[in-house]
Amino acid sequence: MKRIIQVCTQIRHSPNPLCCGHGGGVDIIQTFTEEIKIHSLNIDVAQSNCMLMCTKGPNIKLVPDGKVWNHVSSNTIPEIIHYLINTP
Repeated sequence: MKRIIQVCTQIRHSPNPLCCGHGGGVDIIQTFTEEIKIHSLNIDVAQSNCMLMCTKGPNIKLVPDGKVWNHVSSNTIPEIIHYLINTP
């Protein structure tokens, strides 16, 4: 089964304005798409709705593996790409 990086882009409003959409989820999709292409990885990147971890966002999930990363930013993407390269 092909692996998919699901990136939460949910925008929540009051009472929980801390959410993946406000934290840069859409930018993370673009960066992951570029990095996956650069490294020739056979992984899709998809937008996801809420993962119910809003205060830990932006959140991404690797499917079907189930691995989740929280507080994802441009600084953590290289670490995640390294994981994807080294975990078939």
